[in-house]
Amino acid sequence: MSNSTIKHQIASIALIGLFIASAAMIGSVGARESFTVIFSPEDVNSETNATYGVTPATSTTKEVKINITDRVVMAGAIMNILVGLGVVTVSSKDPKIAREFVKWYPMLVAGIAIMAAGDTITSVFDGTWDWNANSDFNNAEALFVTSSAVAAGASLAGVKKSL
Repeated sequence: MSNSTIKHQIASIALIGLFIASAAMIGSVGARESFTVIFSPEDVNSETNATYGVTPATSTTKEVKINITDRVVMAGAIMNILVGLGVVTVSSKDPKIAREFVKWYPMLVAGIAIMAAGDTITSVFDGTWDWNANSDFNNAEALFVTSSAVAAGASLAGVKKSL
């Protein structure tokens, strides 16, 4: 098996994982609530707050809230579903900004995922991520950020694949 074939297989598996993880993340909180996470995180319901581990500040702890990385990752998950299902497509007739956005959003999401969840990605790769101890949402998010990193690496290695 050639090195090129292996790279393409890895990229394909990463994209499938990314699509599945995106669907699972959105399914965990609901489609409408996914948009609330992105555009109005202070208005999410109590279940979504629990899913994201939101906690108020106390005298000994800092407040935990849905942050910009959570919002970007959820936006990436929604875009992955829309692009993967062919709902969002671009052609040479579309504005350049639309073409560039659809071309580069996976790299942006992957970069943010790597910076924000590098320890999670490492845990998935080295086998220390405990799939049983985490919620479905957390497992989907772990698969999402890991698949994003692998897909970005494949893209940087010259593999031309997309959802």
